[in-house]
Amino acid sequence: MLTLLVRGTAEAIAVRAIGIAPHLVWVPEEPLEPGTSYEAHFNTGYEGRPDSIWEFTTETS
Repeated sequence: MLTLLVRGTAEAIAVRAIGIAPHLVWVPEEPLEPGTSYEAHFNTGYEGRPDSIWEFTTETS
């Protein structure tokens, strides 16, 4: 499962999965805001395995 957040907040961005495992792609349901930093949290669903987390920032134009 993938959770997309505005970095530093609990504001979740709705995403939907496209494709079939193991080749899933998550797409935001609405366009992301320009110049905004996000955190993506991926949870494999296996107990005891921590989330993989990465950050990115959208461009301003």
